[in-house]
Amino acid sequence: MSGFKPVQYYLEIYEPGSGHDVLVSFDGQTPFGAIHTGDILNPRCWEGASDLVKGALEVVRIEHMVWDVKSHIGHKTCVFTKVIPDTAESRIPAI
Repeated sequence: MSGFKPVQYYLEIYEPGSGHDVLVSFDGQTPFGAIHTGDILNPRCWEGASDLVKGALEVVRIEHMVWDVKSHIGHKTCVFTKVIPDTAESRIPAI
């Protein structure tokens, strides 16, 4: 074994209800924080996203892709979403 390969991380957040159209993507050399089904994402700080999405995004499904090429290992996290109202009530579950 010749040693460890660097890992490149990718995060793709898809347009609400879509499995094909990427709303925003990020890449980096360190892992992104964990994202789980049910998490709420706020698209207001993503360039152009607030024009497309009127509300917040709830994560409905996560898919991971991992590949190995000569130069590095890739790890892509695909985040699938739906629109929810951008209100306090959407963020705090009823008891």
